[in-house]
Amino acid sequence: MNKKITYKDAGVDIKKADEAIEMSKTEINSTFSQHVLSSIGGFGSMYSLKDIFNNYQDRYLPHSLKKSKAQLQ
Repeated sequence: MNKKITYKDAGVDIKKADEAIEMSKTEINSTFSQHVLSSIGGFGSMYSLKDIFNNYQDRYLPHSLKKSKAQLQ
């Protein structure tokens, strides 16, 4: 199979997603505390756990969400 599958083929409209993120940035950023280590735009986020776990040198929680088109329906 040589056909290249695109995001659009999977039902993803990147332009609309970018527009939705841009319109939501202020509201999303208002939910951040000092523990949020990354911002909008990546496939995941980083959250500092340094105030919760003191026995570890690197106290970060990486987080990623991925849902298929079927899960969103």
